[in-house]
Amino acid sequence: MRVDDLGDGARAALLAAMLVLAYEPTVLLIEEPELHMHPGGLYAYTRFLLNPARSAGLQVIATTHSHEFIYTARRLSREA
Repeated sequence: MRVDDLGDGARAALLAAMLVLAYEPTVLLIEEPELHMHPGGLYAYTRFLLNPARSAGLQVIATTHSHEFIYTARRLSREA
């Protein structure tokens, strides 16, 4: 599958993931990560973001209007 064949949400998540992996930032600011994102994709993307937050001390700051994103982030952050 080509990146051009993906939806807007998947492409945005892929770009953000590549930047996190390449630059290993200490703070990540994300504006409305739920835009154009399928709920399953949002879950996987949020889980990906929380892994470096736990292991490398990455601080993730997100702005959102999505109750689904908040619920998913809270649930995943409580998992061990």
